[in-house]
Amino acid sequence: MIKVQNIGKQFGGKWIFRNLTMIAKPKELIGIVGPSGCGKTTLLKCINGLLRFEEGMVTVGDLRLMAGSKNHTPVAIRQRVGMVFQHLNLWPYKTALENIIEGPVYVRRWSKKQAIENAILWAERLKIKDQLGKYPQMLSGGQRQRVAIARAVLMEPEFLLLDEITSALDPVLAGEIVDCMVELKEQGMGIVFVSHQINFIRRNADRVYFLQGEQFMESGTPKEVLAEPKTPELRSFIESIRHGW
Repeated sequence: MIKVQNIGKQFGGKWIFRNLTMIAKPKELIGIVGPSGCGKTTLLKCINGLLRFEEGMVTVGDLRLMAGSKNHTPVAIRQRVGMVFQHLNLWPYKTALENIIEGPVYVRRWSKKQAIENAILWAERLKIKDQLGKYPQMLSGGQRQRVAIARAVLMEPEFLLLDEITSALDPVLAGEIVDCMVELKEQGMGIVFVSHQINFIRRNADRVYFLQGEQFMESGTPKEVLAEPKTPELRSFIESIRHGW
């Protein structure tokens, strides 16, 4: 289980958010929505230990990451909580297969043979087996997304943090990526998904958090949050999404 307890993050003396509290459990999909620049990506990086935060605590199972921590806990957390960035960050000079096996070989110390065998299994499930010898620039957007997902899940994390990974894809490709996420969830992985894809979150999320104005202004089931918003801020946000603003 991931527990985020009253965390706060600031840049240059300005608070991005404060007193954020949320829970993510295995086999749950948690949606985080909110306007651009409200801190959604920053929150994921704090959970993953990529950014230090000034207040609060993040707990992943028996691991605890405290505000201002300088110990090795972030490294241990990243072995249990994977992350796929919006811009993917694939190595351009490595093939898809080399990108996927990099972490298991050099971080988890798997043999190259074991890493390749597992990579092929995931590539088959994600329908990119025939793309493994290609470089990222030779792949479509949807194929690159699948490579990034395979790279993350091959590390066998308990949780996966996804940052707007369908934002640049057409509806068909986005739908295929969504299907992958639902499959991972059904297999027991916990997923925290930052997205403007309101319809996907409404259909598939177990809980939704609306982030704006340095805080979670609303949280609950998709019906409670997205179908019956209580605050004018959330109502305005949903309307802007519907009109494509």
